[in-house]
Amino acid sequence: MILTFFDNSYLDRTDNIDTIFNDMKYENDVINDKNRLTTYLGYGSIYKTKNKYELFFSGWDDLALYQHCASKYYATSNDGINFAINKDNVFSDALLSTHSCIFFDSNDNNYKLIGGVYVYAAKKFKRMCTRGQGAHNLKCYKHTKIENINNYPIISDKIYNPCKINGLYILKSDNLQNWKYIQKTPLQFNIKFCKNDFKYQFDMYDSHVSCFYDDKKNKYVLYTRKNIGRGIRNVQISESSDFINWSNWKILNFDPVFNNSYDNYYIFKVVPYLDTKYYIGFSNYSNKKSNVNGIFFMISVDGIKWKRCQMLLNLNNNFEHPSLFALQGNPILSLDEKLLYIYINNNFKAISRYSIRVDGFVHITNKDKNKKSTVITKLLNINKNIFINYQTFNDGFIKIGLMNKNKTFYNKYSLDNNNVLKSDNTKELISWKDTDEIDIKQAHIYIELKNANIYSIYF
Repeated sequence: MILTFFDNSYLDRTDNIDTIFNDMKYENDVINDKNRLTTYLGYGSIYKTKNKYELFFSGWDDLALYQHCASKYYATSNDGINFAINKDNVFSDALLSTHSCIFFDSNDNNYKLIGGVYVYAAKKFKRMCTRGQGAHNLKCYKHTKIENINNYPIISDKIYNPCKINGLYILKSDNLQNWKYIQKTPLQFNIKFCKNDFKYQFDMYDSHVSCFYDDKKNKYVLYTRKNIGRGIRNVQISESSDFINWSNWKILNFDPVFNNSYDNYYIFKVVPYLDTKYYIGFSNYSNKKSNVNGIFFMISVDGIKWKRCQMLLNLNNNFEHPSLFALQGNPILSLDEKLLYIYINNNFKAISRYSIRVDGFVHITNKDKNKKSTVITKLLNINKNIFINYQTFNDGFIKIGLMNKNKTFYNKYSLDNNNVLKSDNTKELISWKDTDEIDIKQAHIYIELKNANIYSIYF
């Protein structure tokens, strides 16, 4: 279990404690125009396998940018910074959306891809190049004529719209390079029109999907944008037990409450947060009335009710279009490293890596730095070892003790017997003078700190 401080649900009492949400830090451009691939680049998925990072991203030239056509490239890296681009390995299927989502499916140990496909326009124009609202959801190659185009599936000619994709398709792979369609037809959903939808513009097909297999629910979870009006976007969720048959859409509930006139969740990426009860989300969010524009950190317990917590990256100087700094795939989470990495499309000129301390989205600290602070948790189930992610400054320290249900200290795990913490460590074992193993099953954790930050506790 990981005890984080996203909310106060684990805490019984605090004194002189402040809760601080933290910013992301820019690290480096991992792909930029010096690679001389195309004039513009961005939009993609990134995945970390056991030994390397694998990145799929799109590239445009000037004409293709106008027509929203793109080629998708594949690059690999051992460190997540220095990527080798395989220019010969352009993504083979010209019908995959530039906004497709790739994830590892722990349910069957395969990689899965879900993305938008636009076929009827290809039949009409004999190439995957279209213009107009929504065409950016397409994946296509500049001036490439599609061979045997009548063999590709579509929903119906009757829903043809030269500006929209015809469906979401699913593929699988065991190596991230060779992909097979799981089924030849697009996924079927109960489609409901919004009163502000454009003609034939299905609200579910505005892409920027986020998808994963949820071990907590034993289900696949899919998030997509939901158009409310021009520049107004909510988010919706659907679930599936088999990746083929999906539940009816549910619109997310946001705190603060979603404003149907001004709010725009342009991109919304979600992952279950390691061994916690939380889901975490990252969104390009803007509000036309307040001129707020940035990448925000979100938390949820059920994946439907979300709290918008903190602006991780302020984009107010780039308010003209949120896609200029769009999120690249899901964040890279790993407890084996000290940082969590997020990749962002940087003004269509680079893909940049930002980082934040592992479990470092929020920390508790002394409100008054010159005074000691205390925290007592609720009664928690305890394992034999407890670790802490923390940082002390100058004369700072942290002491930890364990209390019984009556809130009196166990002698062996008292505050006086605790080995005082004075360092900067993302996972340090908490120990006492006689032991670092715990032989009790439940306890209130008592924390005393001065001039220190605590990010999380593992047990």
